[in-house]
Amino acid sequence: MNIGDSLIAGGSISLKEINQDYFLQTEIAEVKCYVLVVADGLGSFHYSEVASEFVCKKFLEAIEKLENVKDIDLVNIFEEVQIELKKKYEEEIPEDDRIKNAYGTTLISCIETLDDFIIGYVGNGGIFHIRGDFNNFPERFYLPWNSINLLNPHSKEEEGKNAMYKFLSPNGHPEQIIPSVIRLTKDRFGSGDIIMICTDGIYSYDEVKIGKDPNGKIWISGETAMELFYKHLKLFFKKEDYNNDNLKESIQDYLGELKSKKLLDDDATLSLLISSTALNYQKSLTQMNEEDK
Repeated sequence: MNIGDSLIAGGSISLKEINQDYFLQTEIAEVKCYVLVVADGLGSFHYSEVASEFVCKKFLEAIEKLENVKDIDLVNIFEEVQIELKKKYEEEIPEDDRIKNAYGTTLISCIETLDDFIIGYVGNGGIFHIRGDFNNFPERFYLPWNSINLLNPHSKEEEGKNAMYKFLSPNGHPEQIIPSVIRLTKDRFGSGDIIMICTDGIYSYDEVKIGKDPNGKIWISGETAMELFYKHLKLFFKKEDYNNDNLKESIQDYLGELKSKKLLDDDATLSLLISSTALNYQKSLTQMNEEDK
């Protein structure tokens, strides 16, 4: 398997003049890995759009400096990014103008290596691990059960709202910047893996509606934004021309539909990776369908 065979793309949309989200994705050939990063500047913090862009770029720089993918330590990398953010803040903001709530942002990262995905995050949002055969369900299944959100939000309830207790900022305490780290072994002999990371404008479990029906049974809302995401991912695979540009176009179509259906109440950003095994699986489905005609 070649690490260079995966597809990556991303996109972002906002209803505001300033989009406080940021994202990047790239292959780092020297380290033999792909990297996805998404950051959501905290709305209650000044200059949070500056912070979200800065931490994404600094995260990539930290990976690029490594000599080997085995050297990746996300706890150290998040600490390095926070130190650089603090330096930037102190260099750009005069001491008399500094305030506590400035340059605050979440950060979600995913690194694909030859054998696994190394995932780290602080804050909220979504990290979806999707099996490559997610589109094999009959139409009566509105959401595939083989797509799972791995992100447990770093937020707590305060006066009915979700308040973040882990995020990156110049004034963050050491415990605030320690990421949750997940190591996910690749499905190399089945239908493969698809990873989607996103800000809470698309999905976050601390914003999912949960209630009870008239009989007292608990229900958890299936989010329309995710239903539309699977729809557009299915459409991408139906095109049969698999490349990064077409994947980016599919993401833009998805974000555009969120906007046209008035499903946006915040900046919405995602970055997506389709592994080579998942691509090969989808190609085999296309071939079988053609043979059955």
